[in-house]
Amino acid sequence: MTEFVKISENVTSYLDALRDRIKDPRVPLAHLVPLIREYFARQFESAGSEGGQSWAPLTASTMERHGVRPQMLMETGTLWASLTQEGAKYGYAYLGKDFVKVGTRDPVAHLLENGTPRMVARDIEGAPPEQAVERWSDLVADDLLEE
Repeated sequence: MTEFVKISENVTSYLDALRDRIKDPRVPLAHLVPLIREYFARQFESAGSEGGQSWAPLTASTMERHGVRPQMLMETGTLWASLTQEGAKYGYAYLGKDFVKVGTRDPVAHLLENGTPRMVARDIEGAPPEQAVERWSDLVADDLLEE
C-alpha cells in the first residue's frame, strides 16, 4: 500500500518579506537614533553612571571659577545638545548598512574623553546597559519581522 503525504509550505512568503527588509536595514536602524539620544541624556543626567562608571567629580576650584553646579557638562549646553538633540550643532547620526552611529563633533569632546594635564578624563559615551542594548536589538528584530 502506498501512502501519499501532501506537503505544503507557507514559509517562503515570510522569508521573501524578511529578505526584502534585510536588503536595507537602515529603516529599522533609524528607529534606534532617538533611543540612543535618550541614553546619552541619561548618561549626562547620571554624570556617567548610566554608561557604567560615574564621571570624576568637578573640582571645587572649577565649580567656584565657573560658578556652576556639578552638572556643568549639561549646563553649558553645546556638547549635551549635540548628543541628545536632533539637528543640534556638532551632533550627527549616521546610518550604515548594518550599524548606527550617533555622536558629536564638538571640539571639546576629545578634551573630556582624553583629559588634560589639569582635567581628569570623563567617558562621555560610556557603554549602554545590557538591558538597553537587548531592547534595541529586539526592536530592530521586531521591525524586520513585522508585516
